[in-house]
Amino acid sequence: MSEVTRYEYFRVLAQRYLREETKKGRGRIIDEACTNTGLHRKSVIRAIWRTVEPVSGTVRAGRPRKYSEGAIFALKRLYRESDFQCSGKLHSMIPILIEQYGLHLSAEVLEELRRISPASIDLY
Repeated sequence: MSEVTRYEYFRVLAQRYLREETKKGRGRIIDEACTNTGLHRKSVIRAIWRTVEPVSGTVRAGRPRKYSEGAIFALKRLYRESDFQCSGKLHSMIPILIEQYGLHLSAEVLEELRRISPASIDLY
């Protein structure tokens, strides 16, 4: 089986695999592909998922972000303005720096900056 033929085969198989609702049915599809191609199960699974086109706008895996982009942007600016102070000092300086530099931030961003901990500052 040539590479082009194998790719087409796995593309058709991927469509069937994605439509299958039961785990047994998906297992039968993988077994069929193993006998037809002579590949191991894991290789077949990888080949199937390689042919599936990623869905645009997929949801980011993991925990949702706690702070908005505006708060992170403001935090980075305050970090630069404070001459790159450590997170503990920066945390205590945030209200002073906002007042000193006259940053016009929304109420939500100000609240997020007040709530952020020094450990969270280290992450950004």
